[in-house]
Amino acid sequence: MYYVMIFVWAFIGIVIQTILGETFSLAGMTPDLPLIIVAFNAIFDGPRKGAYTGVGIGLLEDLYIGRFIGMNALIKGVVGFISGRLTQGAFRENMWVPVLTVMINSALSIVMYYLTGRILGEQWGLSALYWKGIPQFVYTLCLAPFLYGPFFGFANRHLNKQEGWDEI
Repeated sequence: MYYVMIFVWAFIGIVIQTILGETFSLAGMTPDLPLIIVAFNAIFDGPRKGAYTGVGIGLLEDLYIGRFIGMNALIKGVVGFISGRLTQGAFRENMWVPVLTVMINSALSIVMYYLTGRILGEQWGLSALYWKGIPQFVYTLCLAPFLYGPFFGFANRHLNKQEGWDEI
């Protein structure tokens, strides 16, 4: 049930980004909601499952809006792995953990999108990295603290039951 809800939330985030993008845009950019979900999930699930979930959510994003199938899957998979690796042993209750994780991974994903796009033949200039990447980075980072509270409660309830922690 946990992973079904993760993918439902990711799909809703993708729909919000694409269909309601004009309404929720800041400087013409929308936040990377699937990235936030991948990073939060990896905090609770670790690097391996974080990478798997990231690849799945990235592929969902590629199939829905992607021009290059696999680009989002690769980037979200790397983000999931790094998020899980960075937060191993960290206190999930501390609000700085998800904020710093999203900050690092948002910057990493923007640079990876730029570099991967250039490798695949896109003619993006360096100004695209500034004018599109920085507003998306700031917007994504600002949403992280507000979305972490509900995710924290959901993940604690569902993952603790799956691991048998409710019996201890």
